[in-house]
Amino acid sequence: MLKTLAIIKGGVSTKDLNPILTHVKIKDGWITSTNGRLTISAPVALPNDIEVIVPATKFIAAVKACKEPKFKITDGGKLSISKGKFRAFLPIMTDVTFPSPQTSGDIIHAGDFIPTINKLMQFVGDDASRSWANGILFYDGQAYATNNVILASVETEWSGPAICIPNFLINELLRIKKEIVSIRSDGETITFQLEDQVWLNSSTLPTRWPNVLKMYSTVDFNLIKKIPEGFQEAIENILPFCPDPKSPKIILSETGVSTEKGDHEASVDMEGLSTSLWRAEPLLNLLSNTDKIGISIDFSQHPRPCPWIRGDGVRGVIVGLKQ
Repeated sequence: MLKTLAIIKGGVSTKDLNPILTHVKIKDGWITSTNGRLTISAPVALPNDIEVIVPATKFIAAVKACKEPKFKITDGGKLSISKGKFRAFLPIMTDVTFPSPQTSGDIIHAGDFIPTINKLMQFVGDDASRSWANGILFYDGQAYATNNVILASVETEWSGPAICIPNFLINELLRIKKEIVSIRSDGETITFQLEDQVWLNSSTLPTRWPNVLKMYSTVDFNLIKKIPEGFQEAIENILPFCPDPKSPKIILSETGVSTEKGDHEASVDMEGLSTSLWRAEPLLNLLSNTDKIGISIDFSQHPRPCPWIRGDGVRGVIVGLKQ
């Protein structure tokens, strides 16, 4: 049971603005949690006659204390959880309707869905003012992610409608680590059926993205050259010497990599680069995890978006700073 509770806790709200969202619903041998955005449900080893809505964190804590607890509803209308000398009594929420999303839409063929989202998650945004960027967009044979500085995409076998899957749902899929049995969506909601009958449901994000195809229209990814050896290490070595540690910037030139001028500064000699100015954080984000697969970047396009492509097929553009 503890493994099941570890799964459904991802759907429990951490805020108590709406008390029912901090509860779990137990009915017909199933336990369900929802935080208003994400719903998670799974079979649970409880008697079918136990039908309650109880505080999630207290329920989980009581089960952990018992390991193999016994459950019953007391004459006073509370849920009793006991084992040996331990007993806990939880209040049962009544006269409320627990949110129950309906699964609808066609079954979608998604190919290697988990490997696809693993390739793109580092580029997913987290900006409340641009909610459309806080997920992965599946559209016309491609999956897209952006943090508004980097745009990334990779080919996919997605057969469904254009959908932007929110990052909080993707994070739960990666946390739970269960095989996906099926995906169903009507375009506005999406449901993942996982092994062991676990399922997750959420609304999708807006698909009103910028014209990403236009950004690729003048780019020949086959002509991009690999970055010089030791490029990432050079940036990491000079990073502590950036005059503004809160917003470090990296200067590229035909002679190497350097910080801006200041009380402290540093540089590394290197050939094969083009003059351009970059925020260090997104540049290092793009370079991360590429030591084995390799990456090519065309810095010569600066100040226009600069195209890049990784050895695993992920490609995109990155936007620098105006000098």
